[in-house]
Amino acid sequence: MGRQARADETREAVLLAAATAFDQHGYDGTTLSEIVQIFGRSKGALYFHFDSKQEIARAVMAVQADDLPVLASGCAVQDLVDLTMHVGERLLTDVKLRAGVRLAIERASFVAPDASPYGLWIDVARQLLTTARADGELRPHIDPGAHAHLLIGAFTGIQLLSQVYSERTDLKRRLAVLWEALLPGMVVPEVLNRITVERADVRAGEVRSAREGA
Repeated sequence: MGRQARADETREAVLLAAATAFDQHGYDGTTLSEIVQIFGRSKGALYFHFDSKQEIARAVMAVQADDLPVLASGCAVQDLVDLTMHVGERLLTDVKLRAGVRLAIERASFVAPDASPYGLWIDVARQLLTTARADGELRPHIDPGAHAHLLIGAFTGIQLLSQVYSERTDLKRRLAVLWEALLPGMVVPEVLNRITVERADVRAGEVRSAREGA
């Protein structure tokens, strides 16, 4: 293994250790010493890549949207439903995603207020909704930007409530209820008849299986 590959592997190990700690204890409840303990190597190896706990937290948030699946059902709204179900599935298994989401919510603890952690998700939703509008899937009054903010805000609150009530084991059911409430007012009837939350749930499982088999 080359020097750069070893450095990349060490950096990933730091992020995984930090994500594990942040996921369990949040930003304020996590210390650098705890991260080093989970990391299992020297503090110097950690400081070679990161100068502070805040910098590590920023890096964990930056990777929370890694490996988004490419969904191409032929219906942009169905792809958006599928994507939310996929993210809901990953929140059960991906500690870096869980930590990134938690840090985004706790962000005021360590940096000035900043909407950027949500920006990528909003942009993805806006792009899919813009495609949906161009393809005639949306009702005329739907604004892709406004509804992207609405959807990501709703998802954020629902996953937080699910974490409190069931450690997210009921998250996909709660997301299904969200979509069943939103879709009739968002999409035209002929498209509504083609969209299924059940398909999205299956698709999330297929993406998870593909990731595990990679």
